[in-house]
Amino acid sequence: MMKTLFLQPPSFEGFDGGAGSRYQARREIRSFWYPTWLAQPAALVAGSKLIDAPPAEIQLNQVLPLAKEYELVVMHTSTPSFANDVKVAQAMKDVNPKLKIGFVGAKVAVEPTESLEAAGTALDFVGRNEFDFTIKEIAEGRAWDAIDGMSYRNAAGSLSHNRERAILENMDQLPFVTEVYNHSLTIEPTQPTLERYWAALNATQRRAGGHPNIGARLGELAAAAGLEIVSHRFVPVIGDARDPVGRTAIMRYFLTLMKSAEPQLRAASSFDEGALPRVWAEWETALAAPDALFAYTMCKLEARVVS
Repeated sequence: MMKTLFLQPPSFEGFDGGAGSRYQARREIRSFWYPTWLAQPAALVAGSKLIDAPPAEIQLNQVLPLAKEYELVVMHTSTPSFANDVKVAQAMKDVNPKLKIGFVGAKVAVEPTESLEAAGTALDFVGRNEFDFTIKEIAEGRAWDAIDGMSYRNAAGSLSHNRERAILENMDQLPFVTEVYNHSLTIEPTQPTLERYWAALNATQRRAGGHPNIGARLGELAAAAGLEIVSHRFVPVIGDARDPVGRTAIMRYFLTLMKSAEPQLRAASSFDEGALPRVWAEWETALAAPDALFAYTMCKLEARVVS
């Protein structure tokens, strides 16, 4: 499986993504939906990372270092944001020329030829309709000419359009995206090295046979063990300026959990050892910020033995 980054590209200051949109807008109140169109294929690609840049106010200079750490980047685009998104793609290509970059979204589904021509060499492919499994097959390393629903620039530099992907009729083939949301720890102010450490931790867990999002599976595991489930629910853990003391306690506790994984990451060579001091320095920077935010979703199961 290719190491894959799903990216909602950085945009202008004040960008509003209400209703999950990518149209260019400013409003007096900012609101964002989860990036559902990227979360669904991300759930299909094991070990992938999802970054929703606009609501986290992540800038291009914070995203660019990631270009060296991934083999495949998938961006969601739209007609009004397309030019900006191409610039982001080109900047990532400049950092890592071997990086494969693809766009998904209504714009490129309707205009695959026009989109690939306008983007030039910044864009390698687009996923057209029903792109979830198209992206999965690309990440699996399948030959591009055998992947339905894909338009791409071939080795000769000309454009190829594969046949349409069949409409997905059995929605149960798609995994729950809750695990993707749970996978993404939120710490503000944004700390890029810390985010890379978190992604490496989850990827190492998977390679070792673990499950970074095991909480979502607890219900079925308990049922299989013959337990009677009392409740199984997601519980948000939030630390913000409303309770600075409580926020500090939460972040300090989570810091001990994060540091406990350092020996395993070193042993697996999953993270640059030279960057480790920067990870913990960034944690302290976030902790000291008056407007710091910590958000994580845990899963709580209550069950009892059936007598």
